[in-house]
Amino acid sequence: MNVTKINFTPEQLEELNQEVTVTMPTKYWDAVLVGLEILCDTSRSEIEDLKKKNVDYKSLSHSETLGVVAPMFARGILVKALTEAGVMTEKANAGIGIDNILAIAEKFKKSQQQTDQNSPPV
Repeated sequence: MNVTKINFTPEQLEELNQEVTVTMPTKYWDAVLVGLEILCDTSRSEIEDLKKKNVDYKSLSHSETLGVVAPMFARGILVKALTEAGVMTEKANAGIGIDNILAIAEKFKKSQQQTDQNSPPV
């Protein structure tokens, strides 16, 4: 995996969790979405590589997991906000908005837990 490992202190993580509001014209949000889409493509490739290598997601560090999913989460949050502002459609939000991304992530976690329960002990 080509993710740089970063070990955050609890204080640094708290700083990262602070919300920031950014206001700018829609045309610039479009540019941000294009950039995020490129990062999401990279994330999808990394996820496929992990699947091919049978890497258990629980073995990834917080930084590795963040590196893979953060672009999709960021795009989802932005899509939801732009939908609420009337800039994007409900269809876009239903497909790549944060609520759907979180639902997919939860479904994945549940499927992994079920797999773990059905696996014989090592």
